[in-house]
Amino acid sequence: MIAVFFDDPDLVPETDLRSRACLAVTDSLAVEAPLVENIIHGGLYARLSYTGPYADMRDAYRWFLGVWLPDSGYEPDNAPLFEAYLNDPREVPQTELRTDIHLPIRASQ
Repeated sequence: MIAVFFDDPDLVPETDLRSRACLAVTDSLAVEAPLVENIIHGGLYARLSYTGPYADMRDAYRWFLGVWLPDSGYEPDNAPLFEAYLNDPREVPQTELRTDIHLPIRASQ
């Protein structure tokens, strides 16, 4: 599964946050309402691998965006970031949940 996030929870009120829960498919698939197609475009992404409870990922994001990104020589590209969930929360303890956070980036100007 993948989750796409369109807003920064530190800047946008909780009631206005936008996100989508997604399922990755590689072949063409007919999508009917109420489902919608969400295409994640290719390009350059920075990836942060996180292990632990979903509820505790805020500090990982703050490090990724507030520490790593400013010193990286890159800036966010014009696309939403997304999380890829690498294991199943029904099958592993929360402390063993693995998530890759993907940030679209481009060289700083």
